[in-house]
Amino acid sequence: MFTRSVPSALAACLLIAAPSFAQRAQVPRWTETAWPLNKTVGPRVNPGASREVLESLYQEVPLAIIRLKFASWTLPPGTAVRLTSPKTQQVVEMNAEALQSWGGFTPMFSDDALFVELVANPGAPAAGFVLASVNGIRMEPWFPGTGPTDNICGTDDRTRSNATGVARFWVSGGLCTASLIATGDAAVSAGHCGNPTAGSFVEFDPPDSSPVGATILAPVENQFPVDTSRVQRNFTWVFAPCPPPNQAQQCIQSFGQDALAFGLNRNTWGQSAGIRRGGHMRIARASTFTTDYSGTKWGCGTATGANNLTMKFLAGTVEGARVNRDGGAYWKYSFDTTGGDSGGPLVHPTISASLGVISSSGVTGCDSGAYAFSNAAFTTAIETLVNQGSSRFVDSFNISAPGETVGSIWAPSTTFRSNAYDAVPTNGTVYVAPGTFAAGTVLSRPATIRAPFGPVTLIP
Repeated sequence: MFTRSVPSALAACLLIAAPSFAQRAQVPRWTETAWPLNKTVGPRVNPGASREVLESLYQEVPLAIIRLKFASWTLPPGTAVRLTSPKTQQVVEMNAEALQSWGGFTPMFSDDALFVELVANPGAPAAGFVLASVNGIRMEPWFPGTGPTDNICGTDDRTRSNATGVARFWVSGGLCTASLIATGDAAVSAGHCGNPTAGSFVEFDPPDSSPVGATILAPVENQFPVDTSRVQRNFTWVFAPCPPPNQAQQCIQSFGQDALAFGLNRNTWGQSAGIRRGGHMRIARASTFTTDYSGTKWGCGTATGANNLTMKFLAGTVEGARVNRDGGAYWKYSFDTTGGDSGGPLVHPTISASLGVISSSGVTGCDSGAYAFSNAAFTTAIETLVNQGSSRFVDSFNISAPGETVGSIWAPSTTFRSNAYDAVPTNGTVYVAPGTFAAGTVLSRPATIRAPFGPVTLIP
């Protein structure tokens, strides 16, 4: 066991902001401090007749969030690293595949200590690992002289939500929001949130924060690491120091692309995000609507204090015919947006699909913008990620997307055969949402059929 004195944790939520003149880009920030261990365990062999703990450690830092980083590991089948959180009583086992998918990191725990054990089945080959560091996470304070900034439109009337396909997104030292899409192992967010690296992850259904606003992690089974080999990002905003007295911040000089799409690896239980959640956020790239409409948004943003950075839901007015921010690249809306909402979905009620991701908001007033999927940069990012050319999508819900190719991710087919299996290129992939679909008596074309969210029934 060891301890280390560090500053007390401060919960913070800085805002993505874009007022009419001075425009600032802020996201809730967090820092990760690594205390080197370079602790080697093993190689060890279990000589017994039952599963055994070969060696155990106990680590402690005085912070509210903790994870470990492994430098290397040798974990043949039948062996694993077991992690136990004393405070939450969560127990997680990570085999070699899990550690690889997490980039050598463990999930995060709402704790200041972890038991670390090397466990092995009888007869398993020698196992061991090198524990590089114990990492403490803390939220950063506000930028000097700014304090909380948001564009809450009067009374904060956002509602707590555990939306199936929406997640809190930990990336590049910042906190944003992301949405799970139709492959069940990929998500979309905003490019300004940062470039995902090893250690980036999403967590679904994040809990309410403590009464003093301290961030609390979702259970580890709801945490999914980013697959850094599958990241598509196009971000071209231009920044410069803000005018005094806020010159320590960066202000947006011009808007540009704000697209991010990325793959997700499995959780420590070996589940995909789609199977774990049983659903996703549908997306569409409709470019115009002739009238204003009452849209909805989700995001993990906060004002101050309790319920900090949990998931919130809100309805409000989205401008249709008057969408004109940056040449129409951004849907313009006027309802509560706060730091951490960036990357969250903006949903049109008629088609029940997200039209883009929350991107910018005003420091004064409620003028906000969502970067639209209809932009070529976002279309390219998403279609590249899901291999649109060799993939087709099936969903019993009709997304009503005129002008789109039926069977594409933008307009899934409601039938399995005509616009999906029969249309997918040879050896392509058909993703089928839960439901019952007629498949006919013969499936003769080579293709992979996936059910990314749960049971699917194909009938003759």
